[in-house]
Amino acid sequence: MAAPYAKTKIFLTGTVTTPADWNPADNTIHCIGAPGVTGTTTQGGAGSAYAAVVNAGYAANVTAPTQIGVSGTNAIPDGTANTRLGPEAGPLVRAQGGFGGGAGLAGNSIGDVKFSGGAASGTNKGGGGAGGPSGAGGNGGATAGGTANGGTVAGGTGGASNTAGLSSTIWTDNSGGPNNGLSVGPGSGGGGSTTAGRTGGAAGKYGGGPGAGPAGAGAYFNGVVVLQWNPPVTGGKMKVWNGSAWVEKPAKVWNGSAWVVKPVKVWNGSAWVLS
Repeated sequence: MAAPYAKTKIFLTGTVTTPADWNPADNTIHCIGAPGVTGTTTQGGAGSAYAAVVNAGYAANVTAPTQIGVSGTNAIPDGTANTRLGPEAGPLVRAQGGFGGGAGLAGNSIGDVKFSGGAASGTNKGGGGAGGPSGAGGNGGATAGGTANGGTVAGGTGGASNTAGLSSTIWTDNSGGPNNGLSVGPGSGGGGSTTAGRTGGAAGKYGGGPGAGPAGAGAYFNGVVVLQWNPPVTGGKMKVWNGSAWVEKPAKVWNGSAWVVKPVKVWNGSAWVLS
């Protein structure tokens, strides 16, 4: 996936609308589903899959059919725990959410890049971790939560003093919108509690499964959609002779390895401004 991107916008609820300066030729859309929740005191919840699509062809100011995954004990494959953009029957990108103790799977997701979440199988008390751009989520352990994002985010510790899963921060909204300044990423699984009367550790934001304890599962969170893009280059047009006419072309400069489009500035008498 192209990097770095100049702009990032995060959606936790509602419908996704592409920004006014969205670039259909230079973008990535990231999706993390919601974790599964078992509803038992012996098993943590499962982590969500991660999926991304590169250079989605949406134009600027387009409202896309959207589902941001919602956790629940009855979440099932292809159900409400999934996070997707595009119609349900044929989405452009979809990250399968967890379903009870079963992880969201890359094989049931849609995108150019896909990684599974971690499971919380058997009598494991720890929650599974979420998949992310660096890899799959780890399975929950006997009490410890699973790692997230290919092992880059540690799971919550389990036992008498269990802890919450960690919430990573790999995308930060700088769009100027309602979530401006918010940082999100794949979350790890919460640790399971072995102490009477205690719940398991909370799930990591986003997509991490909660840990379980004698009093039930810890807190858990819904899915997330992240848009990243480089706005189209403005200015820097020039005309070249194509053999029969002068035609407008974007100005390009050599960056050491390739010709790239760059804006051109001219002096207006007091400042350099885009041509």
